[in-house]
Amino acid sequence: LKCGCVCAGCGGQLIARKGDVKIHHFAHLNAECKSAYESALHLLAKDLFCELKDFRLPVYSAENVPISKTMPVINIVDFEVKKEVFFNSFKPDVVLYKNGTPVLFVEIAVTHFVDDEKYKKIAQLGISCIEIDLSKQDTESLLSDSRILSRSSYWIYNRQGERSKRTRKQSSIFKKIRNTRHS
Repeated sequence: LKCGCVCAGCGGQLIARKGDVKIHHFAHLNAECKSAYESALHLLAKDLFCELKDFRLPVYSAENVPISKTMPVINIVDFEVKKEVFFNSFKPDVVLYKNGTPVLFVEIAVTHFVDDEKYKKIAQLGISCIEIDLSKQDTESLLSDSRILSRSSYWIYNRQGERSKRTRKQSSIFKKIRNTRHS
């Protein structure tokens, strides 16, 4: 209470906790805050991603067959970038748009990762999605090296990869049909 600190989300009073067991942090004095679920690292990562000029996408492989062997670099400046846009009941952290069409969702994970329910929503929308795992990072390291965002990313859903898997599966089915007809 001595510091007079307040929560940026709800305006409630905060207490500085400087214990010996846990890392120093602030806690709400009286009530739980619904807007404090998002950590400073999570907020920082979203802001940094939106300010990037380019981003190295993770390598994608389906069923142990690499679809891309290199990590393609996308120019973020070629996209319209928006934070937290609702898609039905799903709100990705960042969305990249090309010509008004959403082409990539970006999920930032610090403590909460994409679960099965969220994955189903992403796959149903058919929009590629990467997750950036920052669970072992801190704000200082992220501020000093924003390349951590690329190095910590992986595919949750890859629309091109899913099409490629379907094509390979259909091709294998057609081969089996042809082989049974010619036998």
